Amino acid sequence: MINRIRKRISDHPVRSFIVASGMIAFLAYGLLIPQLGMYGDDPNFLWAYHRGGPNEYKEFMGWIREYGYLVYSLLSPVFGESIISWRIATLVLRWGSSILFFLVFNNTFPNFQKIIVPLSISFLLYPGFMEQAIPVEFLLHFFSLDLILVSLLFTYYGIKRGKGWRIFLFLSVLSEISGLFICEYFAGLELFRPIIIWLTIHQIPQVSTQSVKNKIKKTGLFAFPYLLIFGFFLYWRAFLSSSTYMSQIVTVHLRDNPAMFIGNLMRQILSDFKVAVGDAWLRIFQIPSPGKMRWIYLAIFSFVGIVTWLLIVSIGKEKEKLSDQKLCGFLLIGIFLFLTGGIPVWAAGLKISLTLYGDRLSLSFMAGACIIVMALSALILRQKYFPVLLAILIAFMAGYQFQLQNQFRKEWDLAKNYFWQLAWRAPDISPNTLVLGDQFPFRSLTDNSLNALLNWNYESPEYPDRELYKFFQISAREGMIDPLPANSPLSHNDFRGNISDTILLYATPTTCLKVLTTADRNLPFLNIAMKKNLWRSKPERIIPNPTRTVTFQSFMGTEPIHGWCYYFEKGELAAQQNHWKEVVEIGKEAESAELIPSTMIEMKSFFFAALLENDLETAERWKNLILTEKGNANYFLYQIKEFQNQSHLSKESELILDQIQEAFQRELESL
Repeated sequence: MINRIRKRISDHPVRSFIVASGMIAFLAYGLLIPQLGMYGDDPNFLWAYHRGGPNEYKEFMGWIREYGYLVYSLLSPVFGESIISWRIATLVLRWGSSILFFLVFNNTFPNFQKIIVPLSISFLLYPGFMEQAIPVEFLLHFFSLDLILVSLLFTYYGIKRGKGWRIFLFLSVLSEISGLFICEYFAGLELFRPIIIWLTIHQIPQVSTQSVKNKIKKTGLFAFPYLLIFGFFLYWRAFLSSSTYMSQIVTVHLRDNPAMFIGNLMRQILSDFKVAVGDAWLRIFQIPSPGKMRWIYLAIFSFVGIVTWLLIVSIGKEKEKLSDQKLCGFLLIGIFLFLTGGIPVWAAGLKISLTLYGDRLSLSFMAGACIIVMALSALILRQKYFPVLLAILIAFMAGYQFQLQNQFRKEWDLAKNYFWQLAWRAPDISPNTLVLGDQFPFRSLTDNSLNALLNWNYESPEYPDRELYKFFQISAREGMIDPLPANSPLSHNDFRGNISDTILLYATPTTCLKVLTTADRNLPFLNIAMKKNLWRSKPERIIPNPTRTVTFQSFMGTEPIHGWCYYFEKGELAAQQNHWKEVVEIGKEAESAELIPSTMIEMKSFFFAALLENDLETAERWKNLILTEKGNANYFLYQIKEFQNQSHLSKESELILDQIQEAFQRELESL
């Protein structure tokens, strides 16, 4: 059976690679698509379309992508606001890039097929790039990559086939221009084109026998129009584009201290080489904890490993053996592509990192890094072990990418919980309110996107284009927020408000969302940025009894089951209105449902309400519950002091309050 499969793959190598790479792409990136949400800047991208339609993208991103915005203007009417549609499209584009990569290298290096197969799959699964789950933003990048690869492939066909070369030249130039000008990430691949041309003319019998001088002449002739376009692109990007920071960084540093600039550049190249070629692959050897996901991971690992092994052993000549000299030459091509890939990164003064958002720069190095790793593997590994060990390596890569998608799935669950808790705590919010937050329970959303989600979910149906609210991450906006005194006007994009009309939000992955006030200064683990802005928070900006019903968008899913956080948020909302009897009733309802607070700090309003309502039995019970958790003494002592200054209690309630106060003081004294 295996022999029949191998023969079928051998007879149809391209078709087999297309099918196999499609299955691998689906398992690595597509298996969890229905459960994935929006991350990075994707909510902001889709909210732009929601507010203004396709034409909105020119204003939204035309300042940084002077032609790239056209891709979104053209495709947004097709995919609309459906994140799944964008996700599928970006996955198809990434899958397509591996197919095009395979075709380019398989045609250019016909005697390297055994290494081209794992190389092309590693290009599909490159572990340095971890943001496949952010499809709207990165659709542009993979669209650009596909266009440039198509251009390289058409260059090969135009030279190799001869007949119809003008059509191939036209299509190749058109693809080159489109790919370069919509996104600069893959501009370095253009310098690989002369190598493709040089290797291709050696495959033409009547040319391969000519002198080296004639071959160089023909290569220059074929490459000239492309290099001319590439040269103009570099000039435009550096001096004519609205984003001319590249030329400023390079020219200023070269002028001020050229020796230091070159030295720093060399160190940067070595550092980025370590990250893109070394560190990226070292991350793949991670296995999930025992459970359902581990079994799915092992199934993906096994399937990808077997499929990759079958492709490697079936495609190419049976006894194909590459000399060390040829492999070293291939390795040099990888190093060359790594260096040319770094042009847009180093010219902008940027640095690659394997962190969320910093990893996007690895796309520029992807081709070179994959070639280097595959060439080194072929040089180091013995030929008979090469297919098995490379298949295992690629299986780890597929499993790693699947785990990343699963992590994003968890992140979206946290983001949805965050906003649903906000909906329970804030049935509506006064227009022109600034929402500040930090230390979010998730890491995969920018504050621009949090702003989009806030406005989108709390939008006025009559005016969906208005930016009635502004959401800032404090640590990202300190330079804008800190200098503003009370009652200062605040304008940002289309938002118009006042710095004093603010609510401050805090939540962790294990605790409920909390609207903060100055009384929360001793809240454990609250960072300095949050503490500095407590004075700005005005919970009264929340509308407890709105005249309209706020309906969340469908992408937020259905309202979660009412667990502890639902009762906490409703209790806090009632406490804001001084409806203490209602607070006690909500607390008892949660208690009867056997729901447990995620931290005893969340019992504060319920305990105070029981004291105010003189429900002594309940207050005593909740006092004992609060005291079961250590580490909250400073927080509660300050809250109790504020509560005593504002409340009138019965003697019995005062006694219970004194008891808990003394218990907390003893806790501090024992430290």
